[in-house]
Amino acid sequence: LVFADPSAASNQHAEEGVGGGSVGGSVVGGSVVGEGEELQLAATGALRGPDPDRIILKKIVLSGYPVSVMKRKAVVRYMFHQPEDGRWFQPVELFTKYGRRGRIREPVGTKGAIKCVFDGVVQQRDAVCMALYKRVYPKFPVLPTS
Repeated sequence: LVFADPSAASNQHAEEGVGGGSVGGSVVGGSVVGEGEELQLAATGALRGPDPDRIILKKIVLSGYPVSVMKRKAVVRYMFHQPEDGRWFQPVELFTKYGRRGRIREPVGTKGAIKCVFDGVVQQRDAVCMALYKRVYPKFPVLPTS
């Protein structure tokens, strides 16, 4: 069972779980009713139309912590373990717990630390995050190798 939050965009962002009283959609795969089991109502709602262009995404957030802050610049550790990862994710936007937006400038050293620049002054107590999205449905087509 995958719970999804319908957004204004055509993408669907998957949730790990849905709490009571929250609004969301779901995708069900498998048998609905088993033999000899008591039926219980789990949820009610409306069925969305079958849209072949709908995409369901899974969101993963990587986080790191600034170890050195120089106003708008910061050195962030514990987000990556190798400098190659910092170079690979340079185009991805960063955000902080207190609402700053930024980019990776370059990796620092051999332990995965990165230099970042933000749109405003970063605080030492901030947590720097990076949101990554993975396509869950429809799955990428796999071409047979022969």
